[in-house]
Amino acid sequence: GSQESLYDAAFPAPKTGWAVGANGTILMTVDGGAKWTPRKSGTAANLFDVMFLDAAHGWIAGADGTILSTDDGGKTWQAKSWIEGRPGSIAALKVNKLIQDPADPAMLYLATSGNGLWVSRSRGDLWAKVIDAGGVLDPDANVLGLAVNPDNPGEWFVAVFQKKRGGFIA
Repeated sequence: GSQESLYDAAFPAPKTGWAVGANGTILMTVDGGAKWTPRKSGTAANLFDVMFLDAAHGWIAGADGTILSTDDGGKTWQAKSWIEGRPGSIAALKVNKLIQDPADPAMLYLATSGNGLWVSRSRGDLWAKVIDAGGVLDPDANVLGLAVNPDNPGEWFVAVFQKKRGGFIA
């Protein structure tokens, strides 16, 4: 268990689940939540979002641009923060939501406060800012959330607040 606040949970299997929270908290259960075991995150950042593709491959997003991934079922977690095509990291970003593209498991999206929408085509190894050629999404928008229509994976919804335009972009 934990005395820390928890912010999200994911269950990649009926009895196997993960919870994340304040001060780098990662908890795992293998009995449907009756008992939770702490796992090492390697960070003190608040962790807000957790998701798993399958029992082995998972991602966590948190404060200060924290992105963690595992390829071994959560035994170890690695930081993922490099920006594609130039030096730097996403560590300064405030992450609101991390979502996986249902059509392409290697593609992840980050919704951020004040830094727009980011994409990784490499399972989180490298990140690039999404540039909206249509000009609807400001590069510095507050992207509050993302959702995919489960009946049509090509249809995405973005909840965003922008200086010139606010609201919901579909």
